[in-house]
Amino acid sequence: MIDDPTVLARLARVHAHANIGEALSAKVMGARLAGQTDLAFGPASKVFSTEAFIADSADLLDLAAPASLVRGRNGLGLVEMGYRHSTATTIYAGTSEVLRSMVAERRLGLPRSRA
Repeated sequence: MIDDPTVLARLARVHAHANIGEALSAKVMGARLAGQTDLAFGPASKVFSTEAFIADSADLLDLAAPASLVRGRNGLGLVEMGYRHSTATTIYAGTSEVLRSMVAERRLGLPRSRA
């Protein structure tokens, strides 16, 4: 499978998303350390990372199926566990919907969308 260009592209996308998530997190930390006002860097980073986690964990589960359907904390069981865990991450530190509103208000200057 590793020689299949489609598989390589899917793995590259997962790797790119992980790197983008790390870069966004570094932007948040850098802005805080520099004493800058948070223009929704944190919420934007969290929304991107959780959405990418959901999509990428589903893609990895699919790529490794049926072996990835086994539960466990080792080997491909980690892929299955990550997939099950991914949707819960949209709630941690604020729901994605609320964080999207924060990005729209703080970064894009849109009017407040929630009461």
